[in-house]
Amino acid sequence: MKLVKAVTGFSLLALTLAGCNDSPSPYLDNTHPSGTTSAMSVQQQFDQLMQRPSLEEITSRYEEMRQKITDSLKGSFGISTWGKREGQPETDGCGSDYSVDSWDGRTYYAQALYSKTPITYPQWPQAKSLVSEIAGSYGFSTVTLVIDKPDNMGLELNDPYGGKLTFGSAVNTILSFRTGCHLTDEAKKRGTPRPTS
Repeated sequence: MKLVKAVTGFSLLALTLAGCNDSPSPYLDNTHPSGTTSAMSVQQQFDQLMQRPSLEEITSRYEEMRQKITDSLKGSFGISTWGKREGQPETDGCGSDYSVDSWDGRTYYAQALYSKTPITYPQWPQAKSLVSEIAGSYGFSTVTLVIDKPDNMGLELNDPYGGKLTFGSAVNTILSFRTGCHLTDEAKKRGTPRPTS
């Protein structure tokens, strides 16, 4: 299926170029020599996450961002029909970045959107600029990957919390995002780490 090939090809290239990196995460508290949270207690990590928007707040903001991007792509390039990748949006724990309870600290993975209307190579600079400008206003200002090839165009942007936005076009146009680690509304309301049993 062409969609699968296009999405998979972009994803594999993105993983090849950006996934094999042993350097410390730039989204963690860098006051520790290691640049990671491993030297922090669970309470310190929780306190750091308390300074971020909740998972529900950040997800709502990023859904709003995605809608603005798709509206702008429709107006500028005629991309009016978007499908969603099969499966439901997912949340997961924060992995190795934070050792807070996985029910308190979560990462949200939105369903990827795709359109059968591709961006042409001559249109790519304008499309890339449009997405970067909108995403930048929501904090996605760090460029982590750019692919500028006539048959494979891609852009990945990160926010200060470790969230990632992916935009690209080949046979199809794709748009997806995930958040970094954020406490749930419930955890922020509680204000302390979940008691261990």
